[in-house]
Amino acid sequence: MPLRFLHTADWQLGKPFAGITDSTKRHAVQAERLEVLERIIALAAAHDVAFILVSGDVFDSPTPTRALVSQFCSAVGRMARPVFVIPGNHDHGGPGGVWSQSF
Repeated sequence: MPLRFLHTADWQLGKPFAGITDSTKRHAVQAERLEVLERIIALAAAHDVAFILVSGDVFDSPTPTRALVSQFCSAVGRMARPVFVIPGNHDHGGPGGVWSQSF
């Protein structure tokens, strides 16, 4: 029996999109970064994957806001299957990084 998993990377949640000067458009693009997590949830369910592998750069910064981390954790909880995250250069796994902080 084949093992199915979903591989994804470079979510870069919290990216500021400073090059987009129109604040309405900038906020829409930022919101889309979170909305894509819902599509990942749907794809994982539709294809009945055993787990999800996220290979780096969940966040755009090593110091995301608590609200953003909360939104990420909520989405992961809705994925309803194991989610394995490999830290990237934007969200490194070293001391003081997002993965070693208590929220």
